[in-house]
Amino acid sequence: MLLVLSTTAGCFEIKGAKVKALIVAQLDSVGATATVITCPDKPVEKGATFTCDVEVDGVSFEVEGKQLDDKGSVGLDPILHVLNTKLVVTSVEGMAQAQGRKLSLQCADSYWVHVAGAQHECAIDGDSAHVLIELTETPGQYVWKLAT
Repeated sequence: MLLVLSTTAGCFEIKGAKVKALIVAQLDSVGATATVITCPDKPVEKGATFTCDVEVDGVSFEVEGKQLDDKGSVGLDPILHVLNTKLVVTSVEGMAQAQGRKLSLQCADSYWVHVAGAQHECAIDGDSAHVLIELTETPGQYVWKLAT
């Protein structure tokens, strides 16, 4: 999914404040708030890429963007460093069901900032066991296992 921001025709400059608004919108969608967002204010050509620096909950990461045309339209790669736990739960429940186990998970947080090796526990409704979700080296990816 590439988010697109279109600016006034004839504008050939990345406006950091407008790009920041796209980043804020992505983070808002998972309930996260950035403490730092730094984006360039510079002229670019169609196809040029740029990087914004972002910090959420003390974790810093980069968000890549691209100038989509010569009229000022800008796109951002999805922010994979902040995981929406509802989406993770849906995915894990679906994988468990494919293995013949029905799970209904409850996680304490609405989002997790991606830190490789971080582990999060989600309770299984009606069971003393829980699911342990470990974030991998690749932002947005994780592994999970049942734990007792």
